[in-house]
Amino acid sequence: MSSSPHSDPSVTTLNPSSRRASSWLIALSIGALTAYGCSAGSNTPPGVGDGSGGSANGTGNGGSGNSGNGSSKGGTSNIDIDGGGGDPATGGTGNEVMEGGCGDGILQPSLGEVCDDGNNAASDGCAADCTLVEQNFVCLMPGAPCTSTVMCGDGIVSGAETCDDGNVAGSDGCDVFCALEPGWVCPVVGERCDAALCGDGIVAGLEECEDNDGATPAAGDGCSATCQVELGWVCETVGQACRQAVCGDGVVEGGEPCDDLDDIVGDGCSPGCVAEPVCDHPVDANGCSSQCGDGIILPGDSEECDDGNRLNGDGCSDTCEEEDGYECVPMPGSLPGSIKLPFVYRDFVAYPAEDGAIQRHPDFQNGCLGNVIENMVSDTLDADGKPLNSGACVLPAAPSCVPDVDYTDPTMDNCLNRDGCTVAVSNCQRSTHPNHPLVGHAGVDPFYFWYRDTADVNRRETEIIT
Repeated sequence: MSSSPHSDPSVTTLNPSSRRASSWLIALSIGALTAYGCSAGSNTPPGVGDGSGGSANGTGNGGSGNSGNGSSKGGTSNIDIDGGGGDPATGGTGNEVMEGGCGDGILQPSLGEVCDDGNNAASDGCAADCTLVEQNFVCLMPGAPCTSTVMCGDGIVSGAETCDDGNVAGSDGCDVFCALEPGWVCPVVGERCDAALCGDGIVAGLEECEDNDGATPAAGDGCSATCQVELGWVCETVGQACRQAVCGDGVVEGGEPCDDLDDIVGDGCSPGCVAEPVCDHPVDANGCSSQCGDGIILPGDSEECDDGNRLNGDGCSDTCEEEDGYECVPMPGSLPGSIKLPFVYRDFVAYPAEDGAIQRHPDFQNGCLGNVIENMVSDTLDADGKPLNSGACVLPAAPSCVPDVDYTDPTMDNCLNRDGCTVAVSNCQRSTHPNHPLVGHAGVDPFYFWYRDTADVNRRETEIIT
Protein backbone atom coordinates (compact mmCIF):
# COMPACT_ATOMS: atom_id res chain seq x y z
CA MET A 1 0.00 0.00 0.00
CA SER A 2 1.37 3.56 -0.90
CA SER A 3 0.30 7.21 -0.84
CA SER A 4 0.53 9.51 -3.86
CA PRO A 5 2.20 12.93 -3.19
CA HIS A 6 -0.45 14.70 -5.31
CA SER A 7 -3.46 13.12 -3.82
CA ASP A 8 -5.53 13.73 -0.84
CA PRO A 9 -3.88 11.86 1.98
CA SER A 10 -7.34 10.92 3.28
CA VAL A 11 -7.95 8.83 0.18
CA THR A 12 -6.32 5.47 0.07
CA THR A 13 -5.68 3.83 -3.27
CA LEU A 14 -4.66 0.35 -4.15
CA ASN A 15 -1.93 -0.62 -6.47
CA PRO A 16 -2.80 -3.29 -9.02
CA SER A 17 -1.23 -6.14 -7.15
CA SER A 18 -2.80 -5.06 -3.88
CA ARG A 19 -6.16 -4.57 -5.63
CA ARG A 20 -6.03 -8.06 -7.07
CA ALA A 21 -5.31 -9.46 -3.63
CA SER A 22 -8.16 -7.46 -2.18
CA SER A 23 -10.45 -8.63 -4.97
CA TRP A 24 -9.68 -12.23 -4.10
CA LEU A 25 -10.45 -11.51 -0.49
CA ILE A 26 -13.75 -10.00 -1.58
CA ALA A 27 -14.50 -12.99 -3.77
CA LEU A 28 -13.85 -15.39 -0.90
CA SER A 29 -16.03 -13.42 1.47
CA ILE A 30 -19.16 -13.11 -0.65
CA GLY A 31 -20.46 -16.58 0.37
CA ALA A 32 -23.12 -18.46 -1.53
CA LEU A 33 -25.65 -15.65 -1.76
CA THR A 34 -23.72 -12.34 -1.27
CA ALA A 35 -21.61 -10.32 -3.76
CA TYR A 36 -20.46 -6.74 -4.04
CA GLY A 37 -20.54 -5.20 -7.53
CA CYS A 38 -17.91 -2.52 -8.17
CA SER A 39 -18.13 0.31 -10.68
CA ALA A 40 -15.09 1.36 -12.66
CA GLY A 41 -12.81 3.78 -10.84
CA SER A 42 -15.14 4.34 -7.85
CA ASN A 43 -16.15 2.76 -4.59
CA THR A 44 -19.87 1.87 -4.94
CA PRO A 45 -21.97 1.13 -1.89
CA PRO A 46 -23.40 -2.40 -1.75
CA GLY A 47 -26.69 -2.97 -3.55
CA VAL A 48 -26.63 0.26 -5.50
CA GLY A 49 -25.36 -0.45 -8.98
CA ASP A 50 -25.95 0.77 -12.44
CA GLY A 51 -27.69 -2.35 -13.47
CA SER A 52 -24.69 -4.06 -14.94
CA GLY A 53 -24.09 -6.18 -11.85
CA GLY A 54 -26.48 -8.06 -9.60
CA SER A 55 -26.71 -6.91 -6.04
CA ALA A 56 -26.04 -9.04 -3.02
CA ASN A 57 -29.27 -8.25 -1.27
CA GLY A 58 -31.53 -8.60 -4.31
CA THR A 59 -32.54 -4.94 -4.45
CA GLY A 60 -30.73 -4.06 -7.68
CA ASN A 61 -32.25 -3.93 -11.06
CA GLY A 62 -30.88 -7.25 -12.08
CA GLY A 63 -28.15 -7.96 -14.55
CA SER A 64 -28.42 -8.04 -18.22
CA GLY A 65 -26.21 -11.07 -17.96
CA ASN A 66 -24.56 -13.31 -20.44
CA SER A 67 -26.88 -16.25 -20.40
CA GLY A 68 -28.00 -15.06 -17.03
CA ASN A 69 -24.52 -14.18 -15.62
CA GLY A 70 -24.06 -10.45 -15.14
CA SER A 71 -20.63 -8.91 -15.65
CA SER A 72 -19.24 -6.77 -12.86
CA LYS A 73 -16.23 -4.75 -13.57
CA GLY A 74 -14.04 -2.53 -11.34
CA GLY A 75 -10.59 -1.08 -11.81
CA THR A 76 -8.48 -3.16 -14.08
CA SER A 77 -9.63 -6.52 -12.77
CA ASN A 78 -12.85 -8.37 -13.82
CA ILE A 79 -14.89 -10.52 -11.43
CA ASP A 80 -17.76 -12.56 -12.91
CA ILE A 81 -20.60 -13.04 -10.42
CA ASP A 82 -24.21 -14.26 -10.66
CA GLY A 83 -26.61 -11.86 -12.29
CA GLY A 84 -28.88 -12.04 -9.27
CA GLY A 85 -32.65 -12.41 -9.07
CA GLY A 86 -33.32 -14.38 -12.26
CA ASP A 87 -32.75 -17.98 -13.28
CA PRO A 88 -29.57 -18.73 -15.21
CA ALA A 89 -31.41 -18.92 -18.50
CA THR A 90 -33.16 -15.59 -18.51
CA GLY A 91 -31.68 -13.48 -15.87
CA GLY A 92 -33.83 -12.16 -13.07
CA THR A 93 -35.97 -9.21 -12.27
CA GLY A 94 -34.71 -9.07 -8.74
CA ASN A 95 -38.29 -9.28 -7.35
CA GLU A 96 -38.82 -13.12 -7.01
CA VAL A 97 -39.55 -14.85 -3.63
CA MET A 98 -37.33 -17.85 -3.01
CA GLU A 99 -39.34 -21.10 -3.23
CA GLY A 100 -38.86 -23.98 -0.76
CA GLY A 101 -39.47 -26.78 -3.28
CA CYS A 102 -41.16 -30.22 -3.26
CA GLY A 103 -42.47 -31.21 0.15
CA ASP A 104 -43.25 -27.72 1.45
CA GLY A 105 -47.01 -28.21 0.91
CA ILE A 106 -47.15 -25.43 -1.72
CA LEU A 107 -47.94 -26.32 -5.30
CA GLN A 108 -45.23 -24.72 -7.47
CA PRO A 109 -45.82 -25.37 -11.17
CA SER A 110 -42.71 -23.28 -11.97
CA LEU A 111 -40.67 -26.10 -10.48
CA GLY A 112 -42.56 -28.71 -12.46
CA GLU A 113 -44.72 -29.77 -9.50
CA VAL A 114 -48.14 -31.29 -10.19
CA CYS A 115 -48.80 -32.12 -6.54
CA ASP A 116 -47.31 -31.38 -3.14
CA ASP A 117 -48.68 -33.28 -0.13
CA GLY A 118 -46.19 -31.76 2.31
CA ASN A 119 -43.61 -34.54 2.23
CA ASN A 120 -41.05 -36.18 -0.02
CA ALA A 121 -42.29 -39.75 0.49
CA ALA A 122 -43.30 -41.93 -2.43
CA SER A 123 -46.22 -44.38 -2.72
CA ASP A 124 -48.58 -42.04 -0.87
CA GLY A 125 -50.18 -40.56 -3.97
CA CYS A 126 -47.68 -37.77 -4.74
CA ALA A 127 -44.28 -38.86 -6.08
CA ALA A 128 -41.15 -38.06 -4.06
CA ASP A 129 -40.22 -35.24 -6.47
CA CYS A 130 -43.81 -33.90 -6.70
CA THR A 131 -43.84 -34.28 -10.49
CA LEU A 132 -46.34 -37.14 -10.67
CA VAL A 133 -49.68 -38.09 -9.14
CA GLU A 134 -49.27 -41.81 -8.58
CA GLN A 135 -51.68 -44.34 -10.00
CA ASN A 136 -54.96 -44.89 -8.11
CA PHE A 137 -54.66 -41.55 -6.25
CA VAL A 138 -56.03 -38.04 -6.52
CA CYS A 139 -54.29 -35.05 -4.91
CA LEU A 140 -56.85 -32.30 -4.60
CA MET A 141 -55.46 -29.98 -1.93
CA PRO A 142 -51.79 -28.93 -1.70
CA GLY A 143 -50.38 -29.65 1.72
CA ALA A 144 -53.01 -32.34 2.40
CA PRO A 145 -52.62 -36.11 1.98
CA CYS A 146 -53.64 -37.52 -1.38
CA THR A 147 -56.70 -39.76 -1.54
CA SER A 148 -56.69 -43.31 -2.84
CA THR A 149 -59.23 -44.07 -5.53
CA VAL A 150 -59.07 -47.79 -4.70
CA MET A 151 -62.34 -48.89 -3.07
CA CYS A 152 -62.75 -52.50 -1.98
CA GLY A 153 -66.21 -53.75 -2.86
CA ASP A 154 -66.77 -51.62 -5.94
CA GLY A 155 -66.37 -54.58 -8.27
CA ILE A 156 -63.13 -53.24 -9.75
CA VAL A 157 -59.72 -54.74 -9.03
CA SER A 158 -57.24 -51.89 -8.54
CA GLY A 159 -54.23 -50.98 -6.47
CA ALA A 160 -53.04 -53.83 -4.26
CA GLU A 161 -56.37 -55.70 -4.55
CA THR A 162 -56.20 -59.29 -5.75
CA CYS A 163 -59.97 -59.67 -6.05
CA ASP A 164 -63.16 -57.67 -5.78
CA ASP A 165 -66.45 -59.52 -5.62
CA GLY A 166 -68.57 -56.43 -5.17
CA ASN A 167 -68.85 -56.56 -1.38
CA VAL A 168 -66.71 -56.15 1.73
CA ALA A 169 -67.79 -59.36 3.49
CA GLY A 170 -65.24 -61.95 4.50
CA SER A 171 -65.30 -65.76 4.23
CA ASP A 172 -66.74 -65.62 0.73
CA GLY A 173 -63.48 -65.94 -1.16
CA CYS A 174 -62.55 -62.25 -1.23
CA ASP A 175 -61.94 -60.81 2.23
CA VAL A 176 -62.74 -57.38 3.68
CA PHE A 177 -59.53 -55.97 2.18
CA CYS A 178 -60.19 -57.51 -1.25
CA ALA A 179 -57.47 -60.14 -0.84
CA LEU A 180 -58.08 -63.67 -2.17
CA GLU A 181 -58.81 -66.18 0.58
CA PRO A 182 -57.23 -69.67 0.63
CA GLY A 183 -59.19 -72.37 -1.17
CA TRP A 184 -61.05 -69.94 -3.41
CA VAL A 185 -60.90 -68.60 -6.94
CA CYS A 186 -62.58 -65.42 -8.13
CA PRO A 187 -62.61 -65.78 -11.92
CA VAL A 188 -65.07 -62.98 -12.68
CA VAL A 189 -64.51 -59.54 -11.17
CA GLY A 190 -67.56 -58.29 -9.34
CA GLU A 191 -69.16 -61.74 -9.16
CA ARG A 192 -69.31 -64.44 -6.49
CA CYS A 193 -66.12 -66.42 -5.93
CA ASP A 194 -66.01 -70.22 -6.23
CA ALA A 195 -64.27 -73.14 -4.55
CA ALA A 196 -60.84 -73.77 -5.99
CA LEU A 197 -60.94 -77.58 -5.65
CA CYS A 198 -63.11 -80.21 -4.00
CA GLY A 199 -60.79 -82.34 -1.91
CA ASP A 200 -58.35 -79.60 -0.87
CA GLY A 201 -59.53 -79.69 2.73
CA ILE A 202 -61.13 -76.24 2.59
CA VAL A 203 -64.90 -75.80 2.46
CA ALA A 204 -65.46 -72.98 -0.02
CA GLY A 205 -68.02 -71.76 -2.51
CA LEU A 206 -70.98 -74.11 -2.83
CA GLU A 207 -69.16 -76.92 -1.07
CA GLU A 208 -70.89 -78.30 2.00
CA CYS A 209 -68.21 -80.63 3.28
CA GLU A 210 -64.59 -81.77 2.98
CA ASP A 211 -64.00 -85.16 4.59
CA ASN A 212 -60.86 -87.30 4.85
CA ASP A 213 -60.86 -88.64 1.27
CA GLY A 214 -58.01 -86.36 0.23
CA ALA A 215 -57.60 -85.13 -3.32
CA THR A 216 -59.89 -87.85 -4.76
CA PRO A 217 -63.20 -87.49 -2.90
CA ALA A 218 -65.65 -90.38 -3.22
CA ALA A 219 -69.39 -90.66 -2.70
CA GLY A 220 -71.25 -92.91 -0.29
CA ASP A 221 -69.47 -91.82 2.86
CA GLY A 222 -71.51 -88.73 3.64
CA CYS A 223 -69.53 -86.25 1.54
CA SER A 224 -70.03 -86.70 -2.19
CA ALA A 225 -67.47 -86.46 -4.97
CA THR A 226 -68.55 -82.85 -5.45
CA CYS A 227 -68.26 -82.05 -1.74
CA GLN A 228 -72.00 -82.06 -1.01
CA VAL A 229 -73.39 -83.55 2.19
CA GLU A 230 -75.32 -86.68 1.30
CA LEU A 231 -78.83 -87.11 2.64
CA GLY A 232 -78.89 -88.81 6.01
CA TRP A 233 -75.32 -87.87 6.92
CA VAL A 234 -73.69 -85.29 9.14
CA CYS A 235 -70.27 -83.82 8.31
CA GLU A 236 -69.24 -81.79 11.34
CA THR A 237 -65.48 -81.35 11.08
CA VAL A 238 -63.48 -80.49 7.98
CA GLY A 239 -60.95 -83.21 7.22
CA GLN A 240 -62.72 -85.89 9.27
CA ALA A 241 -65.13 -88.67 8.34
CA CYS A 242 -68.85 -87.92 8.28
CA ARG A 243 -71.35 -89.83 10.42
CA GLN A 244 -74.89 -91.01 9.78
CA ALA A 245 -77.80 -89.16 11.34
CA VAL A 246 -79.99 -91.07 13.78
CA CYS A 247 -83.74 -90.72 13.35
CA GLY A 248 -85.52 -90.59 16.67
CA ASP A 249 -82.80 -88.95 18.73
CA GLY A 250 -84.62 -85.63 18.78
CA VAL A 251 -81.91 -83.85 16.80
CA VAL A 252 -82.81 -82.57 13.34
CA GLU A 253 -79.71 -83.18 11.23
CA GLY A 254 -78.51 -84.90 8.11
CA GLY A 255 -81.23 -83.25 6.04
CA GLU A 256 -84.01 -84.59 8.27
CA PRO A 257 -87.09 -82.38 7.97
CA CYS A 258 -87.97 -83.27 11.56
CA ASP A 259 -87.14 -85.50 14.51
CA ASP A 260 -89.63 -85.45 17.38
CA LEU A 261 -88.30 -88.29 19.53
CA ASP A 262 -91.30 -90.54 18.87
CA ASP A 263 -92.71 -92.89 16.28
CA ILE A 264 -96.20 -91.49 16.17
CA VAL A 265 -97.87 -91.13 12.79
CA GLY A 266 -99.92 -88.03 12.16
CA ASP A 267 -98.22 -85.67 14.60
CA GLY A 268 -96.38 -83.78 11.89
CA CYS A 269 -93.25 -85.93 11.92
CA SER A 270 -93.44 -89.55 10.87
CA PRO A 271 -91.54 -92.38 12.58
CA GLY A 272 -89.07 -92.17 9.70
CA CYS A 273 -88.39 -88.48 10.43
CA VAL A 274 -90.32 -87.35 7.37
CA ALA A 275 -92.42 -84.20 7.63
CA GLU A 276 -96.13 -84.86 7.44
CA PRO A 277 -98.85 -82.42 6.45
CA VAL A 278 -100.20 -80.57 9.46
CA CYS A 279 -103.93 -81.03 9.67
CA ASP A 280 -104.82 -78.54 12.36
CA HIS A 281 -107.54 -76.62 10.53
CA PRO A 282 -110.71 -78.64 11.09
CA VAL A 283 -112.96 -75.92 9.72
CA ASP A 284 -110.66 -74.88 6.89
CA ALA A 285 -111.61 -76.00 3.42
CA ASN A 286 -108.01 -77.06 2.82
CA GLY A 287 -107.86 -78.86 6.15
CA CYS A 288 -104.13 -79.48 6.01
CA SER A 289 -100.98 -77.53 5.23
CA SER A 290 -97.57 -78.79 4.28
CA GLN A 291 -94.36 -78.37 6.25
CA CYS A 292 -91.00 -77.17 5.06
CA GLY A 293 -89.00 -80.18 3.98
CA ASP A 294 -91.88 -82.46 3.01
CA GLY A 295 -91.47 -81.75 -0.69
CA ILE A 296 -95.04 -80.49 -0.96
CA ILE A 297 -96.42 -77.00 -1.52
CA LEU A 298 -100.16 -76.82 -0.94
CA PRO A 299 -102.50 -73.93 -1.77
CA GLY A 300 -102.16 -71.26 0.89
CA ASP A 301 -98.63 -72.29 1.93
CA SER A 302 -96.08 -69.52 2.42
CA GLU A 303 -93.10 -71.60 1.23
CA GLU A 304 -91.09 -70.21 -1.68
CA CYS A 305 -89.71 -73.67 -2.43
CA ASP A 306 -89.60 -77.18 -1.00
CA ASP A 307 -87.03 -79.66 -2.24
CA GLY A 308 -87.86 -82.35 0.31
CA ASN A 309 -85.08 -81.62 2.80
CA ARG A 310 -83.85 -79.03 5.28
CA LEU A 311 -80.35 -78.55 3.85
CA ASN A 312 -78.83 -75.16 3.09
CA GLY A 313 -76.74 -74.47 0.02
CA ASP A 314 -78.79 -76.51 -2.45
CA GLY A 315 -80.98 -73.66 -3.66
CA CYS A 316 -83.81 -74.07 -1.15
CA SER A 317 -82.85 -73.14 2.41
CA ASP A 318 -83.75 -74.92 5.63
CA THR A 319 -86.66 -72.49 5.95
CA CYS A 320 -87.86 -73.20 2.39
CA GLU A 321 -86.73 -69.87 0.94
CA GLU A 322 -84.94 -69.51 -2.38
CA GLU A 323 -81.22 -68.93 -1.93
CA ASP A 324 -79.24 -66.32 -3.83
CA GLY A 325 -78.19 -67.43 -7.28
CA TYR A 326 -80.92 -70.07 -7.59
CA GLU A 327 -84.35 -70.27 -9.09
CA CYS A 328 -86.66 -72.99 -7.83
CA VAL A 329 -89.28 -73.99 -10.37
CA PRO A 330 -92.11 -76.45 -9.56
CA MET A 331 -91.51 -79.66 -11.45
CA PRO A 332 -93.91 -82.48 -12.19
CA GLY A 333 -93.24 -85.27 -9.75
CA SER A 334 -92.44 -88.84 -10.74
CA LEU A 335 -93.15 -91.90 -8.69
CA PRO A 336 -90.11 -93.68 -7.27
CA GLY A 337 -89.56 -97.38 -7.58
CA SER A 338 -90.58 -97.87 -3.97
CA ILE A 339 -91.67 -95.82 -1.00
CA LYS A 340 -91.59 -96.33 2.75
CA LEU A 341 -94.78 -95.91 4.70
CA PRO A 342 -95.17 -96.03 8.46
CA PHE A 343 -97.96 -98.18 9.86
CA VAL A 344 -99.24 -97.80 13.38
CA TYR A 345 -101.08 -100.56 15.19
CA ARG A 346 -102.92 -99.92 18.44
CA ASP A 347 -103.86 -103.04 20.29
CA PHE A 348 -107.16 -102.81 22.16
CA VAL A 349 -107.73 -106.55 22.61
CA ALA A 350 -104.67 -108.73 23.22
CA TYR A 351 -102.98 -106.18 25.43
CA PRO A 352 -105.85 -105.98 27.92
CA ALA A 353 -106.31 -109.75 27.71
CA GLU A 354 -102.77 -110.19 29.00
CA ASP A 355 -103.58 -108.10 32.05
CA GLY A 356 -107.02 -108.56 33.58
CA ALA A 357 -106.71 -105.21 35.35
CA ILE A 358 -106.93 -103.34 32.04
CA GLN A 359 -110.41 -102.89 30.63
CA ARG A 360 -111.33 -104.00 27.17
CA HIS A 361 -112.36 -101.36 24.63
CA PRO A 362 -116.06 -101.55 23.77
CA ASP A 363 -115.57 -100.68 20.10
CA PHE A 364 -113.59 -103.78 19.17
CA GLN A 365 -115.10 -107.22 18.69
CA ASN A 366 -118.33 -105.92 20.11
CA GLY A 367 -121.06 -108.44 19.34
CA CYS A 368 -118.59 -110.50 17.25
CA LEU A 369 -120.35 -109.33 14.15
CA GLY A 370 -117.31 -109.41 11.89
CA ASN A 371 -118.93 -106.93 9.56
CA VAL A 372 -117.23 -104.07 7.75
CA ILE A 373 -118.74 -100.82 8.95
CA GLU A 374 -118.48 -97.71 6.79
CA ASN A 375 -119.13 -93.99 7.33
CA MET A 376 -118.01 -94.14 10.94
CA VAL A 377 -115.66 -91.12 10.54
CA SER A 378 -116.71 -87.53 10.01
CA ASP A 379 -115.67 -85.58 6.94
CA THR A 380 -113.82 -83.05 9.10
CA LEU A 381 -111.14 -83.44 11.78
CA ASP A 382 -111.38 -82.59 15.43
CA ALA A 383 -109.52 -79.73 17.13
CA ASP A 384 -106.38 -81.88 17.37
CA GLY A 385 -106.42 -82.77 13.69
CA LYS A 386 -107.55 -86.31 14.45
CA PRO A 387 -110.48 -88.25 12.91
CA LEU A 388 -113.82 -87.56 14.54
CA ASN A 389 -116.62 -90.03 15.25
CA SER A 390 -119.50 -89.38 12.85
CA GLY A 391 -122.06 -90.86 15.28
CA ALA A 392 -123.59 -92.98 12.52
CA CYS A 393 -123.00 -96.18 14.45
CA VAL A 394 -123.79 -95.07 17.96
CA LEU A 395 -126.10 -97.16 20.15
CA PRO A 396 -129.20 -95.38 21.33
CA ALA A 397 -128.82 -93.83 24.74
CA ALA A 398 -130.45 -95.15 27.87
CA PRO A 399 -133.06 -96.26 28.59
CA SER A 400 -133.30 -97.59 25.04
CA CYS A 401 -129.89 -99.27 25.39
CA VAL A 402 -127.88 -99.84 28.53
CA PRO A 403 -124.54 -101.41 27.57
CA ASP A 404 -123.17 -103.77 30.17
CA VAL A 405 -119.67 -103.23 31.49
CA ASP A 406 -118.97 -106.95 31.26
CA TYR A 407 -119.87 -107.42 27.65
CA THR A 408 -116.41 -108.83 26.96
CA ASP A 409 -114.61 -111.74 28.52
CA PRO A 410 -111.24 -110.39 29.72
CA THR A 411 -109.76 -113.87 30.00
CA MET A 412 -110.44 -114.94 26.45
CA ASP A 413 -110.35 -113.42 23.00
CA ASN A 414 -114.11 -113.26 22.58
CA CYS A 415 -116.97 -110.99 23.42
CA LEU A 416 -120.42 -111.30 24.95
CA ASN A 417 -123.43 -109.82 23.25
CA ARG A 418 -125.00 -108.42 26.38
CA ASP A 419 -125.98 -104.95 25.23
CA GLY A 420 -129.36 -104.37 26.75
CA CYS A 421 -131.50 -102.54 24.23
CA THR A 422 -135.27 -102.27 24.25
CA VAL A 423 -135.28 -101.07 20.68
CA ALA A 424 -134.03 -102.71 17.57
CA VAL A 425 -130.42 -101.87 16.68
CA SER A 426 -128.50 -102.38 13.49
CA ASN A 427 -125.21 -104.17 13.15
CA CYS A 428 -123.62 -100.75 12.74
CA GLN A 429 -124.96 -99.55 16.05
CA ARG A 430 -123.27 -102.39 17.85
CA SER A 431 -119.83 -101.03 16.83
CA THR A 432 -119.35 -97.83 18.83
CA HIS A 433 -120.34 -96.77 22.32
CA PRO A 434 -119.81 -93.03 22.90
CA ASN A 435 -122.49 -93.20 25.58
CA HIS A 436 -120.55 -95.84 27.48
CA PRO A 437 -117.14 -94.26 28.43
CA LEU A 438 -114.23 -96.25 29.72
CA VAL A 439 -113.53 -96.44 33.40
CA GLY A 440 -111.31 -93.53 34.37
CA HIS A 441 -112.22 -91.54 31.26
CA ALA A 442 -115.63 -90.17 32.05
CA GLY A 443 -117.22 -88.09 29.33
CA VAL A 444 -114.73 -89.24 26.67
CA ASP A 445 -116.00 -91.08 23.62
CA PRO A 446 -114.13 -94.42 23.42
CA PHE A 447 -113.62 -93.61 19.72
CA TYR A 448 -111.23 -90.87 20.87
CA PHE A 449 -108.61 -93.49 21.77
CA TRP A 450 -108.55 -95.04 18.34
CA TYR A 451 -105.98 -92.46 17.18
CA ARG A 452 -104.29 -91.65 20.48
CA ASP A 453 -101.91 -93.57 22.65
CA THR A 454 -103.34 -94.09 26.11
CA ALA A 455 -101.45 -96.13 28.68
CA ASP A 456 -104.43 -97.84 30.32
CA VAL A 457 -106.39 -98.37 27.11
CA ASN A 458 -104.12 -99.49 24.28
CA ARG A 459 -100.60 -100.30 23.23
CA ARG A 460 -99.01 -98.94 20.05
CA GLU A 461 -96.75 -100.77 17.65
CA THR A 462 -95.15 -99.01 14.65
CA GLU A 463 -93.72 -100.60 11.56
CA ILE A 464 -92.22 -99.01 8.45
CA ILE A 465 -93.15 -100.97 5.36
CA THR A 466 -91.49 -100.58 1.94
